[in-house]
Amino acid sequence: MREGEATATASAVAGLIDILKGSSSEGWASGEAETMASPTREEIDAKLAASEARSETRSVQLESKFDLVLAKIAGLGEKMDDVRSDNRTTRSNIWAVCAVIVGVIVGTAALITTLGPSAFTLGAQVRDMVQKELQLVAPAKIP
Repeated sequence: MREGEATATASAVAGLIDILKGSSSEGWASGEAETMASPTREEIDAKLAASEARSETRSVQLESKFDLVLAKIAGLGEKMDDVRSDNRTTRSNIWAVCAVIVGVIVGTAALITTLGPSAFTLGAQVRDMVQKELQLVAPAKIP
């Protein structure tokens, strides 16, 4: 409501109360318009206080929203630290797996180079022994 409307409403309510009491029924019955009084200092002070209270409420609500946003931002920082820690762990696991694979390859190559000649020699000896035995059993069939 605007100030003029509020004053008019207050005057109308006061007039109705007077009519119900029976004190000034002539003015209302005859259609005379009452003059609107300007708002008093107390009414203006009350309106200013109400406006100030509303603006204070809004500022407190905004402040609480800012606090909530800042709390969420702080929470994101902690989550980012967790993500960084997980990334470091994952990278170190990848390096460990790569080191194991390289170790297995080097070990297999070393085993082949170490046992290869002796296995070849052993295979050749077994072949020679098998050929001797076969020549003793069936000399004509073996070249």
